Amino acid sequence: IILNLPDPSTSQLNRFFTREFFFLVEKKLVPGGVFSFSVSSAENYIGPELRQFLASLYHTLTDIFPVVEIVPGERNIFLASSHNLILEAEALASRVETVGLANVYVSRGYLVSRLHPLRREKLRSEILSEPRKINRDLVPVSFFFHAVLWSSQFKGMEKTILLRIAKVHPFGLIAAPLFLFCLIGFHFRRQKTREAFFLIPLVVMGLTTIVIEILLLLWYQVRYGYLYGRIALLIASFMFGLFFGALIGSRRKTYTIGRLAVAQGLFVFFSLAVLLILPLTPPEFLPFALLFVMGGLSGELFIVSNALYLKEKINYGLGYG
Repeated sequence: IILNLPDPSTSQLNRFFTREFFFLVEKKLVPGGVFSFSVSSAENYIGPELRQFLASLYHTLTDIFPVVEIVPGERNIFLASSHNLILEAEALASRVETVGLANVYVSRGYLVSRLHPLRREKLRSEILSEPRKINRDLVPVSFFFHAVLWSSQFKGMEKTILLRIAKVHPFGLIAAPLFLFCLIGFHFRRQKTREAFFLIPLVVMGLTTIVIEILLLLWYQVRYGYLYGRIALLIASFMFGLFFGALIGSRRKTYTIGRLAVAQGLFVFFSLAVLLILPLTPPEFLPFALLFVMGGLSGELFIVSNALYLKEKINYGLGYG
């Protein structure tokens, strides 16, 4: 099986370089069959960014296949199988001649240079020096490392920022905005501004909505593979839910803190439900339904929170802003 695709530089392409995909490939191979793909590399010098990227692919392959070999070069060729693979240049050159392949590019001299034992061993030692990170559908480390590798071509801060984020525990990424929110809430509490109490839920709802919406879009791409053909419908599902929730909320006659608390509680419940669904591959309508529900909750929360705020202070555009 030959995987003839570009590097995993997008979430769409990365789906074909994950442990889950390699598992499917291994099931399709006959005994002794070989799986192969190639990715961008360098002839001699393997920098730290390239080493991370190559190592993530190598370790992901070895998690499925007992035998993994790499042919070094400007593009590294990965070979994976359940049986031993012969990469001695002379042996392969003799087979080419025996079979009578009319090669133009792959000659005996080419094989001797490309498969030199020192080059192969140097590349393998470089890759094995990196920590073992597995590229998965929901943990696309190869996609991330390719972004780092791409950013290393420029003198900006992109590479530094990406590498520092990679060292932060996921909980830290979640806790940072939460900590900032607590500081803002404490500030308003000290100022004793009652109207701010009703604006804070809008800030939290806005941030949560953006994060979950992006998460669901990426999840759709991972699970179903054609986000770009459905993204308009997915976003429209959220916008229609937003309209529907706001319409129902605006028709209510009373707005209380109790209703605000219920809307916030439903947001928490919805967020937890999304996290539980992520490892699954449900029917395709579910992402559309989730975005619709999230839009509905957002519309309801906005109406209630903004109405309570306007009772304290007349500033019609602030809640929306």
